[in-house]
Amino acid sequence: MAEFEASSGEVISTGLGSMSAKMKYCTGNYDPFNAAGPSSCFCVRFSPCNRYLAVSFSSGVISVYDADTGELENTLTSASNASHSAVAMQLRWKPNSLQLMSVTANADLDGQVTHWHTQSGKCLSTITERGNQLLCSDYFIDGSRFATAGYDRTPRVYDDKTRRELQTLSRGDGYTTNGHSNHIFSVKCHPGTSNIIFTGGWDNTVQFWDTRQEKSIRSLSNCFICGDTLDFDISRDCLLTGSHRSTDALQMWDFGTGKLVETVSNHTDSIDTRSMLFAAQYSKDAGSRMIGAGGHQVNEAKLLVQEADGTKVFAALVGLEKPVFSLDFAHNSQLVAVGVADGLVRVLELSTRRDY
Repeated sequence: MAEFEASSGEVISTGLGSMSAKMKYCTGNYDPFNAAGPSSCFCVRFSPCNRYLAVSFSSGVISVYDADTGELENTLTSASNASHSAVAMQLRWKPNSLQLMSVTANADLDGQVTHWHTQSGKCLSTITERGNQLLCSDYFIDGSRFATAGYDRTPRVYDDKTRRELQTLSRGDGYTTNGHSNHIFSVKCHPGTSNIIFTGGWDNTVQFWDTRQEKSIRSLSNCFICGDTLDFDISRDCLLTGSHRSTDALQMWDFGTGKLVETVSNHTDSIDTRSMLFAAQYSKDAGSRMIGAGGHQVNEAKLLVQEADGTKVFAALVGLEKPVFSLDFAHNSQLVAVGVADGLVRVLELSTRRDY
């Protein structure tokens, strides 16, 4: 585990809102197969039980850490598979399980979906999508199916038990929706229903897919998605989007109507900086009370809290030398992990302000 005092970056509190954050630890850079130096951290994800933190690196290594201490628990990628031509772009834990799914973008354009048993380090299965670099994935709410997407602009749905492809989603209704025309960088399965998927990418749209109709039923425009920046707040029936731009980047949309609900101001008088987002997420508590967002141009991650009198930035991780590629809230909303291109993961501890 790396000592956070020796690493770049610091946590700044704004004094706004009811929440506070402080650095807990900094870990990462464990890469036994890469002699060239530190690898970028592409994805961070806490396990559903909050015990583990899984991290994927640009070398192809996937490491699993103790979420409380940052100590390395296991490495899932073998030396034969770890190379710069095979990068685990995203990780997802199966709901209520210690099974981990990774999706891979390969230099030869073949993508892979790999399922792992994290405690033993055993690879359970591998699915290859020929000619398609995979950039994102997500599980449906009950864990019985999962969705993938990437370079070929086509979301796919798989059965988790058989690992067989069930559906290919590539079309719209021909009038108001047409599906995607460019790479897909984010896919999110609706956390309250088993038939809706959201996808976003380089074509400046977010598509709403209904698996019962096997097509896109609605699209949002002016959403430039370049990372894991789609999430859903079931308490407000609201979709979060994080666009790769410095203005109006963080927005919330009503699921029922598709109308813009709010463009969130993720800067303050004291921290007047604006990132082009690679990562955006709601916290996992029942009310999705917090929002995290990070990216580049200004290399930082900001934390916001949604309260009755508005959404406020309560803390920021600043002073980073490289971009923020990923972030994730623990399921108990007590920790947030920030994955940075310097190969380190900063884990922040969250708490309610005593003076609030």
